[in-house]
Amino acid sequence: MDFLMRCLRIESALVFAVLLGAAGADEPAANEDQLEALSLLESHYANLDSIDSVDVSITTTRSRFSVEKGIWEDVEVRQRLVLDEKNQVGVLATLQKFVGTRERESSEDSRSRVVIAVRDGGRAATRQFPEAAIWVSLAERTFGSVAHYPDFRFLGHYPFPISAGAISPAQVQAALKVSRTAHSGMTYSLLPQRKAAIVFRDENHPPDIRLGKRVFDLESNQLESVRASGWVRSEKKMMPKLVEQFQWKLANDISVPVVVTGEQRKSGIGPDRKRIVWNEQYDISLRWFAVNSELKMEQSPTDFLDDMNKVLQFIEAKGMKEITRELE
Repeated sequence: MDFLMRCLRIESALVFAVLLGAAGADEPAANEDQLEALSLLESHYANLDSIDSVDVSITTTRSRFSVEKGIWEDVEVRQRLVLDEKNQVGVLATLQKFVGTRERESSEDSRSRVVIAVRDGGRAATRQFPEAAIWVSLAERTFGSVAHYPDFRFLGHYPFPISAGAISPAQVQAALKVSRTAHSGMTYSLLPQRKAAIVFRDENHPPDIRLGKRVFDLESNQLESVRASGWVRSEKKMMPKLVEQFQWKLANDISVPVVVTGEQRKSGIGPDRKRIVWNEQYDISLRWFAVNSELKMEQSPTDFLDDMNKVLQFIEAKGMKEITRELE
């Protein structure tokens, strides 16, 4: 698992570069089409930036497969995130199950894992049951870097769900800049059925041509899909490295994602020092119970550290009412 996580971080960084395109260079003033593109992007990311506090349940099914191995790992992850950074409240509870994992059927990793991370003022604690809780100071760290909860600000930039704290300040600024700056590698075009495509293209370093495409629904002004491609030397052609699709609803007058589906092409160096390539498919559903409103907790976040059953009940969110409604 450590090896796969390292590969995931490396491949996510590569996809991030693809989606950024040719950002960073001085460019002439935007033309009319690029202004239309910037308007869509600005609206999209301003909406995500406005999310301050949440109570959301996230269910993820993820499969890794390759031509050589077929499906070698199925994972189901159920999470509930309650977060209010302003009031220093944070809880991330995770139940992870390996389902039909061929290489782990007889290992300890095939069991379910229950993990809890909580924030208590200026400190945070994590616990993977049955191990004891580990406390850390947040003086020089963020709760996101401890709990690794999803950062919704980067839908469309990173494969979802990129974790808060996993993105450096420099990458944050680069992402924000490319979303709000016109450049020669950006094109805008209208599509049938009231859609629009924004393409980011970088040909500065052939043959490593990079292409990122975002499609928006002009009826709702919401991001509908993302596609990132790059030059694959082994195949000698451009190939998709990331495809994601999104569905949105309104929660407290903020557009929030309720479904994210995607597929990534990943690669890395295996234990035998040989290059391996695999695909990863994922389906993510989100249930929203609160957005930018008062968060109601029946008990102190630290109470979860002592009782796994409380954590499981918290994840289940039984009786919680969803607040989403259809887009207007």
